[in-house]
Amino acid sequence: MITEFIILAAILLLIAMAIILLPVFSSRGRKVDMGAERKALNVAGYQQRMSELEEERADERLTQPEFDRLVTELKLALLEDTAGAKSRIASDSSAKLPLVVFAVLLAILAVVMYSKIGAINDAAAANKWQALSAAQQSGNVSPQKLARMTATLQTELKDSDNPGNLYLLSSIYMQQEQYADAAAILKQLVTQMPSDMTVATDYVQAEYLANDRQMTTHLRSVISRILSVDPDQPTLLALLAMDSFSNNDYAEAVGYWKLLQRTAPANSENAALLANTIRYVEGLIAQQEASTGEEVVVLEETTPEISITVSVSLASTVNASPSDTVFVYARAHNGPKMPLAIYKTTVDKLPLQITLDDSMAMMANMSISRFDSVEVVARISPSGQVAPAPGDWESVSEAITPSANSKVVLQLSHQL
Repeated sequence: MITEFIILAAILLLIAMAIILLPVFSSRGRKVDMGAERKALNVAGYQQRMSELEEERADERLTQPEFDRLVTELKLALLEDTAGAKSRIASDSSAKLPLVVFAVLLAILAVVMYSKIGAINDAAAANKWQALSAAQQSGNVSPQKLARMTATLQTELKDSDNPGNLYLLSSIYMQQEQYADAAAILKQLVTQMPSDMTVATDYVQAEYLANDRQMTTHLRSVISRILSVDPDQPTLLALLAMDSFSNNDYAEAVGYWKLLQRTAPANSENAALLANTIRYVEGLIAQQEASTGEEVVVLEETTPEISITVSVSLASTVNASPSDTVFVYARAHNGPKMPLAIYKTTVDKLPLQITLDDSMAMMANMSISRFDSVEVVARISPSGQVAPAPGDWESVSEAITPSANSKVVLQLSHQL
């Protein structure tokens, strides 16, 4: 990448210098012609003025002494104009050298300034990262060489304040299982780029691993914020599922895996793996029930006591594409705005009636039944993001107390 960039930059530099210098070196003929043309014009002017003076003398408007004096002045003026034209031509020729020197100095200055304040170092780091990744994937590079390549890149990235370079450094730390170092960098990047959910997700993963795979209140709050923007974030759903499973909360783990299952493409290897995992964990739940004699509730497999029936329609004034995404979800009236239960469809399916319940929660401890007052939101999102954006169409219900037969009617008519 760097080699191609240098070649392209050199070509562009040569073109720029040619634009400056070619007119200079090709100007001799044009300058001489202009001098000759100027001289011819002076001579023609001289001849015309001489004719006028002779006519004035013949008409006795000029005396002979006056005529002689004016003719002398006219000849001197012609000589001065001719000499001036020659000196200008010589001056134009001597001006070539400063222009050449200026063009060369400009090229050198451009190279020096770019090396100091340009992005060539960042490009070099990205190139080395690609080379390292390719070497790791090939399997043909010795561990010693991989270690040297990694150490060299780490040294360069540590001295950078570029967020992209710092993100690369955190990726290297994750590969080397230096989770605490990766989490420290990613936490800094989350502060700098609070709206970047990819960085936030990577931070949660690094912090979770650095904390010996223990979920903390802080991490759950970060996860809640991310899922409020991207309810189907697969990394976080998988992390929550594994955390629940490691704590022997099999029912909660199954719930998360089922949420993750709906994001997997049908008939894909990932979908098959999730289905096998769910069956295996449900077998563990059955064994748990048999050994304790107690019924274990599995998320999404029972009929929740708390539910909200929502009817959604579209106002005639709404201008939306049939393929635009529609989100219908419940959220706490006074509390975190993360969806407590969410349903996703498209505009062409409206009007429709759905039921929101605890089986549709994204986090087991963030469900409809855990809040005394909730509101229901329907939103058309051309971008496909749950987070509100200008141009979305939205309808929000009044606060309601969820019960076994709560009902809400929403008509999409207000544009953000």
